[in-house]
Amino acid sequence: MLVTSLITLLSTAVAYAVPAPAPAPTNAPRSGGLNVQTLVGGSKVSGGATVQYNNLLSALTYYVSPSAGSSVKAGDKFTTMIVSSDGSGGSSGTLVAAWSGSTLYDLFGIYFLGLPSKIYASWSIPSLSVGGNPLEICTYIFEQSGSVKSVSNPSRTGFDYSSFASQLGVGSPVAEICLTVINGHAPSSTASSARASSTTAPSSSSSTSSTVSVAPSSSASSSASSSSSSSSSSPAASSTGPLAAYQTTVTFNGQTYINKGLVGFGAISGDAVDSQGETIGGIGSAISLESIERNDDGTYTGVMLAQPDRGHNTATTTDYIARRHRIGFTLDPYYDSTALNYSDAKSTFALSYQSSLLYYEQDGTPTTGLDALGIRQGEPPLPIANASYNHISTDAEGLVVNADGSSWVSDEYGPYIYKYSSDGKLLQTIQPPLAVLPYLNGSLYFSSAGTAPTVGRVQNQGFEGLTASPDGTKLYALLQSGLTQDLDSSGEGRYTRFFAYDVTGTPTLESSYVLQLPVTNGKAKALAQSDFHYLSEDTFVVLSRDGKGNGNDDNDSKHKDFLLFSTSEATDIKDTVYTTTDTAVAPAGVLVSNVTAIIPTEFIDIIDDTQLGRFGICNNCDYAVNLINGKWESIAIASIQDPDYPNDYFLFSFSDNDFISLNGIEDGATYVDAFSAEYGYSLDNQALVWRVTLPAQ
Repeated sequence: MLVTSLITLLSTAVAYAVPAPAPAPTNAPRSGGLNVQTLVGGSKVSGGATVQYNNLLSALTYYVSPSAGSSVKAGDKFTTMIVSSDGSGGSSGTLVAAWSGSTLYDLFGIYFLGLPSKIYASWSIPSLSVGGNPLEICTYIFEQSGSVKSVSNPSRTGFDYSSFASQLGVGSPVAEICLTVINGHAPSSTASSARASSTTAPSSSSSTSSTVSVAPSSSASSSASSSSSSSSSSPAASSTGPLAAYQTTVTFNGQTYINKGLVGFGAISGDAVDSQGETIGGIGSAISLESIERNDDGTYTGVMLAQPDRGHNTATTTDYIARRHRIGFTLDPYYDSTALNYSDAKSTFALSYQSSLLYYEQDGTPTTGLDALGIRQGEPPLPIANASYNHISTDAEGLVVNADGSSWVSDEYGPYIYKYSSDGKLLQTIQPPLAVLPYLNGSLYFSSAGTAPTVGRVQNQGFEGLTASPDGTKLYALLQSGLTQDLDSSGEGRYTRFFAYDVTGTPTLESSYVLQLPVTNGKAKALAQSDFHYLSEDTFVVLSRDGKGNGNDDNDSKHKDFLLFSTSEATDIKDTVYTTTDTAVAPAGVLVSNVTAIIPTEFIDIIDDTQLGRFGICNNCDYAVNLINGKWESIAIASIQDPDYPNDYFLFSFSDNDFISLNGIEDGATYVDAFSAEYGYSLDNQALVWRVTLPAQ
């Protein structure tokens, strides 16, 4: 039986014409080396294989076993280099990624490579011209006889793996595998993200799941599965556009809003790791669109900034540094009524991890996800882990990125709003009005666990939503649910708070309103909001939901919706006792008579079975990766850039998978989430895209 090792590595692809294939490279083991195959489109292939662009995976899975008579053994260390070229021959090309110091482990006869000790180049998409030779992506694995030599990080362009190997002192590769990539359905512009696979061997009962990794995973396998497996080509963008049968129209404040249906679905595996070697999870906590470009063939390429919350915390909080990720994407809008399976559907919104930016204080002290058990006195007082670990506790939720690269990040511990520089250094802090601050028996109390505060924000229910005006002068924050003083006898908080700040200079509170959250049928449980987004000066779209679905012990979601709301007729309570003191605006859950609340109107039903089914996703079905995730927590909006439809936009939303993984890595330790252990798979970071028509502004 073949002893396999899973080495999750990275690659990319672009579009070009189809000239004659390049010479086929080898996958034969070097002397005393390793056998190697890779997984493409759900099938194992050997070196020299030619694959279509649309079957190339953005996270290649390599199956490695010692060759006959090999001296390779557990404890040996390895260096890996991934190089792309135009297939014209030679040992040089563009460096995609390189690292060293990965230890080979033997876990009950299963070999796998651990995380590297040194990364020379994290994954980077190469820039390649259209119409040239087929792309060739080669991975070279070197066995280290000891510590590698200390060298400077190499240049990506004109990279020669043989020369760099000599500098490191690692000799010749013990394994290599090269794939030739020819033209398939792909964007006509420059680099874009390609399709991804899981880190599990294909079988009749499990299918591939998206994985993106900067360094090899320390896990031997992934049990992610979905309803089916396919290596077929990705669906082409429909030339007819949205189907009228899928359109729903809402009239709100005298204006028309149209939902033209779901057009894209993507996912990143719950086993993927970032540039810190930690699990990529929770990325739906907040998103911000960095760029999007429409290509000649109707596809779109761009970058989404995705901000996770405080890390894996289903059992306890961890010392997870707050951060945001750059996620490259290719959106190939799918308008057809034919249902795709889960694996193929992910090609309609292909996601590819690029890099991460971590959040620090000015002196370089990193933030932490640990519960805020202490307070750093100052102006304002800040939540910290404890007196002996003076790091700002941050449960990042909202994200607004300014034109200069700085960003506003809203948090649940404070709840505060922090401003960070473009390189992740803390610049300033906005403390909310007194009514919002959590107090226990007269003292500030930022903890998210244990005894609940007697007034102020509810534990883990802080500034979940954050958005800004297009010019960046106005910043808007929305609490996830009602304040403690506004809860009813069942502990439900239907009346939450909205705050508007002028941030042209020192942030100044400009207005504040009460927003009435929808409730579930029958039980009157408040459906907390998870994000909102600016549409016009007084109009916003908000995401309100239950938590049922994948990752939850109830797989039957009843409510996940985008709703429209306006502040135009609501009562401004900025300078009233409801904001400046802890006086309840809804004592025992009943709104006071002198305040008019914002009442949202439903716009899009996220869990529409017909729409989800077109992308291989289901609600109230068996627990598997294709069950819709329970926690959708983000919104981004972008023009479709079509002059024939100047008021049409894409509405993006990413889910928070709570870092639920069979093969999690965080703060230097591995973990298996209890949900994954029970059901046998890791939760994908799912993402959805709708097409909508909004009123002209």
